[in-house]
Amino acid sequence: MDQRAFALQPQELRSAFAFPGVGVKPSGREGGFFERYASVMSPYLEAAGLQADADFPRAVADDRAASAWSELQHQLFAYAFNVAVAEVYLHRGLRPSFLAGHSLGLYSALTVGRVLPFRQGLSLVVEAYRLACAACPARDGGLAVVVGLEARDIDRLIRQQSRDSLCRVNANNELTHVVAGQQAEVARVVAVAREAGALRTCPTTIQRCWPPSPLNSGRSCTNSIGLRQLRPSCPPSTANCAPMVRSSWSSLRAILRRRSTGKA
Repeated sequence: MDQRAFALQPQELRSAFAFPGVGVKPSGREGGFFERYASVMSPYLEAAGLQADADFPRAVADDRAASAWSELQHQLFAYAFNVAVAEVYLHRGLRPSFLAGHSLGLYSALTVGRVLPFRQGLSLVVEAYRLACAACPARDGGLAVVVGLEARDIDRLIRQQSRDSLCRVNANNELTHVVAGQQAEVARVVAVAREAGALRTCPTTIQRCWPPSPLNSGRSCTNSIGLRQLRPSCPPSTANCAPMVRSSWSSLRAILRRRSTGKA
C-alpha cells in the first residue's frame, strides 16, 4: 500500500503484485486505505460479503468483526480484499509486469490478471473449500517444507511411511517441497528427510490437511465451475522469472555438493 507509487508515472515503474493467502495479520493501515478508496474497493468486498453472509467492509475498519468468522468466510474475505487493493492500483494507472499468489492468493492473482472473473473466483473459492472439507475432515494436520531433496526422494520417503494421508502438495522449486498429512506422519517424514540429507525442514501444524490446489489437480472442481474454458485476455509475462529461479536451484545444488564433499 505504498502511497509513493501513486506519485510516479506508470511508464516509470516496473512492478509486481504479490498476493498473500489467509492468515496475514492486519497492518493497522487497512481502514484508512479503504476509507480513501472505498468507491473502488466496496463493490468487491460487498459482493464477497453477500456470498459469505458477512459485513466485509465493516471488518476492514474493525478487524474484531472477523473474530467469529468461519474458515470459508476468512478465505472469501482474503480473496476479495486482495483483488480490491490491486484494483485501486490498477485504477490509478499502475500496471504490473508480474503477478504472483501464495496459497489462496493464487486465485486473486488470476482474477487481477483477467484470467478469472471476480464472481467466478468467489464460486471457485467456495467449491475448493467444499472439496477440501470432503476430502480432509478437520483434524490435527501437519505441513512441512523440506529443502535440499529432489521430488523423487521426497516421494520415496512418503511411500516408505505407507500412509494414505501423506502427500507432497507443492514444489516451490526442484529442491524445495511441501509435504502435508497428519501431524505425526509429517513429523516422521521430516525426521527421515533430515537423515537423508535435507538442508532444512520447517514443520508446522494446520487445522485441515489441504489437498493439492484444485487449479492443478482437482478436476471435479475446475470442471464444475468451467475454469478449463477460461483463457487469459492479456496476462502479464512471467518469463523473466526463469533466470532467478535457475539461480536459486544452482545455489542449492552447490550447497549440496559442498556438503557431500565435506567442504560445507
